[in-house]
Amino acid sequence: MIRINKGTAQCPMILTTDGVTQTSNDCRLFNISPANYLSGKLTMPHALSSIYRHSTVMDALMVAQRHKCCYCERSRETVELDVEHFRPKAAVQQSIGAEILHPGYYWLAYSWDNLYLSCKRCNTGWKRFLFPLADPAKRARSHKSKYKISDEQPLFIDPGENPRSHVRFRNDAPFPLTTRGRITIENLGLLGDERPLLKEARLDRLKDLRIYCEVVNCASQETSNATLGQVAARARKRLQEFAHPSAEFSSMARDYIRNNLINV
Repeated sequence: MIRINKGTAQCPMILTTDGVTQTSNDCRLFNISPANYLSGKLTMPHALSSIYRHSTVMDALMVAQRHKCCYCERSRETVELDVEHFRPKAAVQQSIGAEILHPGYYWLAYSWDNLYLSCKRCNTGWKRFLFPLADPAKRARSHKSKYKISDEQPLFIDPGENPRSHVRFRNDAPFPLTTRGRITIENLGLLGDERPLLKEARLDRLKDLRIYCEVVNCASQETSNATLGQVAARARKRLQEFAHPSAEFSSMARDYIRNNLINV
């Protein structure tokens, strides 16, 4: 994971117009019978994908996320990306196997801060309704809840913060620095043991990283060989490309280069 800086992309207008109007409608609907919605007897209408998945929203998120999944860093060139609600919009679940609570964070369905792009494996395959909190008793269950979003302490890493404060890599495998890092890795299948395509793609990139690092390291010991020096310069440039935020698995690349390259 790398940090998603939405400051590089302006909030799409449709979220501040149609999105605000629809949010107001949904909140008004909830106000008619809050007990029935909280008990699950009534369910909120499906959020309008025509708003949160509008082309302007998708385009802005693509720019902010450098065309990558916000969780596993797979590129849209290799996987399909779709809009992800960090706080689930329809329902919410504290942990796998726990009760699924309705409604979800319906009042954030069109909130720019709550929207990202993720691949379908991360989103619908793993995350689904999951949104664990350090204290689930303080979950904001509605727009009228006594608890606010600011009262919550999510155990998933928000891609808008700095994920590298919580997760780093040893070779192809992410490892946690914090409890939130561990819970995010485990619940999104980011280790890759149960996601063979993700693991295979990381290992392929790791092979490239290993080769280029070996070239640069060898050249650093043979400084008199001009030809090898030129080859090493090209290899170093390639490593810089792998570590660039726009590259697939750039977080993994940064850690591998830092741990394996002489004179980083």
